[in-house]
Order: sequence, then structure tokens, then C-alpha cells
Amino acid sequence: MERAEKRTVVAVARAADSLGMIRADDWVEIATQMVGHGADDGPIVDLAILSKPTSRWSTELPVAALCELLDIAEPAPEEATLLVARALADDLRARPEPAVAAPMVRMIARLAAACDYDSALANECSYAEEFLDCDCLPKGIGPGLELRLEGLPTLGLPDALVRPLASTARASLAASQPHHGH
Repeated sequence: MERAEKRTVVAVARAADSLGMIRADDWVEIATQMVGHGADDGPIVDLAILSKPTSRWSTELPVAALCELLDIAEPAPEEATLLVARALADDLRARPEPAVAAPMVRMIARLAAACDYDSALANECSYAEEFLDCDCLPKGIGPGLELRLEGLPTLGLPDALVRPLASTARASLAASQPHHGH
């Protein structure tokens, strides 16, 4: 696994973590997948060998060491939202979500509060989500936002590395299309 790929994985995980989207166990899964793809750096291995379930207390030091090793700082809210959105778009391209309309808008909308409404993209999705299941769409809201999100540039990561990054957001989607109307 090349350094650039490691940096991408950890940057997205750090972004997701800053938005409250991943649990301590997700760090273990991400590190395990990285080891499976050839990463053998000490902090990655330290995370991968933790037994699940684990706690933030157990992952805090290895995550900090990994971020220091790869020079990954905590991203600003807009950058974090965009990194997570790209991971979610990659995940939806690999495993489409037929159960609900506009899954990207719905998942990104949940990030608005997590980043204290400091992300224009998350705020746009939060506003749009209010109107997804009714016929009273304000001007400018429609399928274009979902298409724009689904078309975000790929991170270029293997699916096994993207899946744990997207799992919490995926779990927030309804199992079926919500009732249409107010």
C-alpha cells in the first residue's frame, strides 16, 4: 500500500471521525483492511490488532500516532464534509441504494449539525432533505443535487477500504422510501 493511498484512507477516516461518523471499532476495521492491502506501519498494526469491541480510550493513541506519521491534521468542516461525501459516493457506486430516493442528500444532510453548520455542502443537503418526500420543492431544489453528489470524484480506494468509512452513514438510511407528503 503506497503512502498516498494510506494518507487518503486516514484523511477520510479522520474527517469522518471529526463529524462523529465512525466508532472506535471502525478504526480497527479500517486498520485491518489497510494491513490486508499491505500496510505494515506500526500505528496501523497497533490499531488492527485491537480486539473488538474496543473503546476510544484504546484507539486514541494509535490514531494520533497514525495521523502524525502520515501528517494528517483534523480537517475544517467543509473539507471533512467533502471527503466523507466522496467516500459515500464511491460506496454508492459500488453498492447502489435502491430503497430510498436521494441517498447522498440524506446522508450528507446528517452532517450539518455534526459540523456546527459550518459546511455549505452539508447545509445545502440539510435544507434539500426537508423537501425530498413532498411535492412542494422550492425553486432550485431537485434531482440535480443528488446527481452532483453521486458524481463527485472518486477517492480511488479499493471497496474494502471505503466500506467501513461509509458504514455508519449507510446505517442512517431508512430501509424503505419514507411516506410521501407532510
